[in-house]
Amino acid sequence: MRYLLFIWLLVLAGCAQSPSAGQLLDRYLNLSDAGMHEQFDQVLSGEAKQAALQANDIMAELNLEQVGETDYFDLEQISSNKWRFCMDVSETKILDQLGNDLTPEARPTHLPMTMTLESLGSTKKITELEIRRFENC
Repeated sequence: MRYLLFIWLLVLAGCAQSPSAGQLLDRYLNLSDAGMHEQFDQVLSGEAKQAALQANDIMAELNLEQVGETDYFDLEQISSNKWRFCMDVSETKILDQLGNDLTPEARPTHLPMTMTLESLGSTKKITELEIRRFENC
C-alpha cells in the first residue's frame, strides 16, 4: 500500500506543468486589477516587472487608481517564447482620489500587445509586455 501511494505521488509530481501563456497572462491581469502589485513576482520578471512597478509608482504619486477589469483575446503564439494578443481595457478606468473618472475619452479600448515568456528556474514568467505600435486588434 505504501508503494502504491509513493507511485501515485510520483505520477502527480510528473503531471505538474508550468502554467500556460494564457494562465500567466490571466494571473498578471487579475493581480493588476486587484491592486496586488506586491505579488507581481509570481508572474513577472525583468522589463515587464520593472515597467509594471514603475507605472504603479506613477499612479500612486499622482493619487490615481485603476479600477475595473482588464481582459484579452486572440492570444496567438508567434515564436517559441513570444505571443501576440489584444488587451481589452474597455472596462478599466482611471479615477482620482475623489472618484472622478479621468480616463481619456480618446483612449483605445483594445491594445495590440506582445508578450515574451522565459523559464526562470523551474517556473515561467512574463519578461516583456509591449504595445504593438501601428497595428490593430
